[in-house]
Amino acid sequence: MGAASLVSGVDLPTVFLRLAVPALCALAVVLVAVVGWRVSRRPYVGVGAAVLMFTIGEFGYENGIRQLFGTQATFIVWGSPSMTYSWVLLLPLIAVLVSIVRGSPSHGTWVLAGLFLAGSTGAKASSIPVAAGALGVTALVLFLTRRRLPWAVLAALGLAVVAQLFATAILFAFESHGVTVRPFSGLEPYTAGAASWVLAFVAFLLNMQLRLAGMVALVWKQRLRLAPEQVFLLGGAVVGPVLYLATAHPGSSNQYFVRAAFAFGVILSAWGWALVGARVAFGVGLAVLLCAVQLIAGPAKVVWDPPYDPLRPLLYWAFALALVFAILALVWRGRFGAVLLTGVLVAGAPGLVMDAAAAHRYPNGGAYAVTALPASRVEAARWVHDHSGPDDVVATNAHCQGVPEDGLCDARSFWLSAYTERSVLVEGWAFTPRMVGLPRGPYEPFWDPALLAANDAAFYTPTPGGLDALRARGVRWLVVDRDVQPESPDLAGLATLRFENTRMAVYALPAR
Repeated sequence: MGAASLVSGVDLPTVFLRLAVPALCALAVVLVAVVGWRVSRRPYVGVGAAVLMFTIGEFGYENGIRQLFGTQATFIVWGSPSMTYSWVLLLPLIAVLVSIVRGSPSHGTWVLAGLFLAGSTGAKASSIPVAAGALGVTALVLFLTRRRLPWAVLAALGLAVVAQLFATAILFAFESHGVTVRPFSGLEPYTAGAASWVLAFVAFLLNMQLRLAGMVALVWKQRLRLAPEQVFLLGGAVVGPVLYLATAHPGSSNQYFVRAAFAFGVILSAWGWALVGARVAFGVGLAVLLCAVQLIAGPAKVVWDPPYDPLRPLLYWAFALALVFAILALVWRGRFGAVLLTGVLVAGAPGLVMDAAAAHRYPNGGAYAVTALPASRVEAARWVHDHSGPDDVVATNAHCQGVPEDGLCDARSFWLSAYTERSVLVEGWAFTPRMVGLPRGPYEPFWDPALLAANDAAFYTPTPGGLDALRARGVRWLVVDRDVQPESPDLAGLATLRFENTRMAVYALPAR
């Protein structure tokens, strides 16, 4: 059995999810802990940062809706593996930049900074803007407090700007990929009047930022006299949410600015918790109690009328817990500050547990609906992979999710390029840079109707000249999904049928 056959029997996307993603998650957990320890010089800070990053979760008591502002486990670790990959590069970058901010960089430090910045350009577009923003805030604060320019920090900022310019010009070709400046777009779905905007903003802070409450304790404890590295971490933690609130994206991908900021914020939050005084036993007990109550309560029901209805469970629980802590403050004095901070941080513990509960209710365990991929499609695509060259281009008549209804094509079909690992002349086009963010979303028509017509004519009204035109574009294979529409009988006389099953057919274009 040849190597190609061995590959054809392996579902590469599944292998990646089962092996690479858990490995990246484990590496990210270790990196949070190590970087937190090295930056703060306190081992417990590293442990606390790792817990706040991956375990405490969002303050979300809607139990089962899990649609507010996204959750760390379901929407990011499971639904967006590239975010986890970006953390693996961003976290050591933070450690390197802290060395520069502290004023003790070596030649190797600058080399590492350049390498991690270069790697981050292609990992996730949210990483470098947040890191650059943190460096900018640090440079400004140091200049205002010391009355001299922090040249090392400015040099690091210059590297970050160069890396961002490289990414914008080379990787993104000056495309915005749907990101626009539109303040508070992420809050807008939950608003209906001025008062609801306040509720939505409070819900956002509770849902997404409560794990960072330790930052407030640190700033208070140190009377605003922060070390340069603490200013840097605080800058990153603040810049991310600000970018999220200032921008919009049709797929809510602007939230990745917040996720990048977590890498900065959880370290500073755990640092503040360690300074105030850890109350581990109280925190574990409260977390278990809150998780048990949520599991017993079962999924909340919302009707989206009014629009802020999904926020009500979260706001009600926040009010109830605030009353509990107020009562504890009256009867439990002394070291109540440490207890309060621990309680506030672990109030988000049910988030991860609710993610797990939701995964049992929804079979794919992720944030998105399951889309079935017939085995017949996979079989045909694997055959093309095994019998084609890496430079071969494939054409297909399958462009839409499902069969178009009323002439509307949901152009989010990418299975053929994924399983063949070949370029496709025209497949799904919804996620291409020029299409993302257009008003009709995935239902926008293809931008080059002449090319689409030539592509589809090869299947339904083939001619020697039409097939020659496709060959000139590098097309060597025609993959027909007969459930979409059967091919013309004339095609068999102009191309060679090489593979077919109950649904699919693969034709090879003859050499000219």
